[in-house]
Amino acid sequence: MDKITESEIEKFTIELLEKQGYQYLYAPSIALDSDTPERGESFEDVLLMERLQTAVGRINPSIPSDIREDAIKQIQRLNSPELIANNETFHRMLTEGIRVGYQKDGYNRGDLVWLIDFKKPENNDFIVANQFTVIENNLNKRPDVILFVNDLPLVVIELKNPADENANIRSAFRQLQTYKQAIPSLFTYNAFMIISDGLEAKAGSISAGFSRFMAWKTSDGKVEASPLIGQLETLIRGMLNKKTLLDLIRHFIVFEKSKKEDRKTRTKKSLIQSKSLMEMLENSIRKYFNKILTAAEVIEELIELSKEIQKMDKEPKESVKAKLKVIVKRTLRQYGYPPDMQKLATETVLKQAELIAEEITRGS
Repeated sequence: MDKITESEIEKFTIELLEKQGYQYLYAPSIALDSDTPERGESFEDVLLMERLQTAVGRINPSIPSDIREDAIKQIQRLNSPELIANNETFHRMLTEGIRVGYQKDGYNRGDLVWLIDFKKPENNDFIVANQFTVIENNLNKRPDVILFVNDLPLVVIELKNPADENANIRSAFRQLQTYKQAIPSLFTYNAFMIISDGLEAKAGSISAGFSRFMAWKTSDGKVEASPLIGQLETLIRGMLNKKTLLDLIRHFIVFEKSKKEDRKTRTKKSLIQSKSLMEMLENSIRKYFNKILTAAEVIEELIELSKEIQKMDKEPKESVKAKLKVIVKRTLRQYGYPPDMQKLATETVLKQAELIAEEITRGS
């Protein structure tokens, strides 16, 4: 029997994504040295500008074209020396809109330019590209597969050959860490990274350690997928379908602030987004569970969690966290939260409760 190859896994991945409605793009066909270049002035350019401009114009037809151009330039001027800081700034623009101002009918007007139409997933362009070469600081790298939404490189997929015992998902994770160091411009715009050997597959954020990468358990969001179906196929069907991917990007990525000795803050990205636990749960429940939880109930649960977190000074941290997990899981079960999403929800509650507990402590 012939052994499966990495190129076959790549082809399988692309075909699954095409079935989800993604357009396939062979990246060398738009490279600088191709007959139809779309990569800007160098291989360091990771945005497909003409396509992006067209998408932004389609989504924001009432905003003058020169103002839309200025908004796009804002995402090109992210020049912090820290990748995570650039990523957070871009993510805020992506999910909250880019603030612009202009004159209309003699009056100054403030508005938002949106890079993605979150309300109408089909109003966006979804592209799966392979062989996308990026050259930065004379380092030449070529991730296996990149997913573009409105020609923004939001997902990077690294694949390995399961027939090679030295090429597993852990080595795929290490490869992505190398890419982050060598070509950070690509990851400025990243929402998720995915690692797979064709069967096993996990997703995580650009700051997540290997243990924080998690498998996606369901293809339809209702029942757990059969163990006879490979994790890669389940992840693509369940996580990377257009609607779910946009929901994850908008509502389930969070940037946690942590203090330094000089009182400045830095950002650390985890897999889930929300400005507060209450807002995140309200958004999730409004979208998926028809307001099973009320705001008052969320607040009550959060207060109890915060009280538990405040005990960390008196008890071993891990012991308190274990107690919290029990409380959270019990709450999620009580309100019918889907089993396949409970791990993400539990981590969200713990993180947000810690942040609120810190605020309570400072204010007391």
